[in-house]
Amino acid sequence: MGAVLPDAMCLSEYWSNILTGKDCIRDIPELYWDINDFYDPNPLARDKTYGYKAGAVNAIEFDSIGYGIPPTAMESISVEQLYALVVARQALLDADMIGRNAKPFNREKVGVVLAAGIGKNAFSLSRRQDIPRTRKILKNAGVPDELIEQVLRRLTDLELEWTENSEPGYLANVTAGRIANRFDFNGTNCAIDAACASGAAALKIAVNELQSGDCDIVLTGGVNLDLTASAFISFCKTPAISKHNISRPFDADADGMILGDGVAMVVLKRLEDAERDGDRIYAVVKSVGSSGDGRATSIFAPSVEGQLKALERAYEKTDADPATVTLIEAHGTGTHVGDSC
Repeated sequence: MGAVLPDAMCLSEYWSNILTGKDCIRDIPELYWDINDFYDPNPLARDKTYGYKAGAVNAIEFDSIGYGIPPTAMESISVEQLYALVVARQALLDADMIGRNAKPFNREKVGVVLAAGIGKNAFSLSRRQDIPRTRKILKNAGVPDELIEQVLRRLTDLELEWTENSEPGYLANVTAGRIANRFDFNGTNCAIDAACASGAAALKIAVNELQSGDCDIVLTGGVNLDLTASAFISFCKTPAISKHNISRPFDADADGMILGDGVAMVVLKRLEDAERDGDRIYAVVKSVGSSGDGRATSIFAPSVEGQLKALERAYEKTDADPATVTLIEAHGTGTHVGDSC
């Protein structure tokens, strides 16, 4: 396993935070966006967010040469892909697939299935396409041509340049592909998007790869680094973020969620293969079930019936008795419509 999460640069730090009950939520760092530009406590304020708390990850040291990336290409690659490479290495080291204790394995049948989204540098690149429209607005407002060009040069200099590395630098599927490329894995590699269920969906696809025999080993997990002002504003307008900036899932006083970043991955094998190879086994996935809500109340409203279907389908595939379950890890959104399900 491997992870970089709020106030945790590795798995052991994350586990320590859990054991000590550490609160890793804090004010949004200025590095992300200026609170003076986008914050307004009024939920109805246009283009503003009333949320300002988040679970932010710390900066990482990244050896571009060590990961086979030329320094000149670094600016064009999203941080999601860089963090993913670091966490993948953590997990692969923990699984003894690389490093001094590496065991032999068939690279032809190692897959990478991740929950990942579009890299945030795509927004910077897209803003360059607004330059012609801005020029027209300024010109129609009577601004002198010389001043217009000066302003536009400054705007352009603030954004990333288009290069041959730009598109692969922000594509979601390249987050998985870059790992497969670096570590020379020739099995299935792809990115999955199922909104809040993306990590679980990636796990399901990974398990299917093992059960079908297409892969013998699959690196799977989730990559989410999106504490942009856009994310805050969009979730506040839904509205899904807590107006009190406090996450209280399943609490009578819950009024919304708190955004957070994180990257976490696990290495999966068929149980008999892991036992044969003498691997460290953290847990056994007995079954995975999934469902859709069909024509539910709305596209955003979760359905109790849909969630029950997923549970029933999972239990149908195994001899596990629901009555013996002693711990349930749930997706508690902290919203009334989500928690009520």
